[in-house]
Amino acid sequence: MENINPEQRKAITHGDGPMLVLAGPGSGKTFVITRRIRNLIEEKKVSPDKILVITFTKNSAEEMKARFDSLMGASMPVSFGTFHAIFFYMLRSCYGYDAGNIVREKEKKQYLKRIIDGLGIDEEIYTYESQILSDISRIKNFGSNPYEAGVKYVSDEIFGRIYEEYASALKENHKLDFDDMVLECRNMLLNNHAELVRWRENYKYILIDEFQDINPMQYEVVRLLARPSNNLFIVGDDDQSIYGFRGSKPEIML
Repeated sequence: MENINPEQRKAITHGDGPMLVLAGPGSGKTFVITRRIRNLIEEKKVSPDKILVITFTKNSAEEMKARFDSLMGASMPVSFGTFHAIFFYMLRSCYGYDAGNIVREKEKKQYLKRIIDGLGIDEEIYTYESQILSDISRIKNFGSNPYEAGVKYVSDEIFGRIYEEYASALKENHKLDFDDMVLECRNMLLNNHAELVRWRENYKYILIDEFQDINPMQYEVVRLLARPSNNLFIVGDDDQSIYGFRGSKPEIML
């Protein structure tokens, strides 16, 4: 094995079960993850198609895959992707969704305008259009009560009604936003035992980069997938969280 320090060696060669690697900027997170995958395949004899690697951006997933393929000298059937890409793949496989089911930003605003008009709310609320959509996303990611949102531009009662009407509009039009990909995947795994068994079998080893940016609903899906073997390998730095506005919760690392 390359000349690496003892902590990196431990992270790479650790056997089954959960493991957390706390790693600051420039400490070799990608190095550890790619060598960990190689160790699983070459030393632990894990089939590459049973390994799932999750990152937070498409570019990171592509870079991770490129570095791993370079390390191995060939492309291997390890799954690399963002939370949303992986979860949408699972939903598409189960329910037949396609790109046309993903709601566009323009459509979100059209739904929101119709909802606000229908509820007879003061038109001044339109100035908070982006904030409303952001708060809806936050509520979904935390799995919290929309009637206890605590927003400043409208009462909790009105916001809760907007939230429910928005969710209904998406459902009626067979649309998903990115947050729904997580929620629907969670519901699928909770309510469909055959799919739960299927995806646990597909992804027996899960590795997650930048784990400090995970939100509660993403974490719940990961926990469902990882059980009962809990072959979960997570890398992150709780001082580097950047997605708080989307509902990330670095405390989950603890």
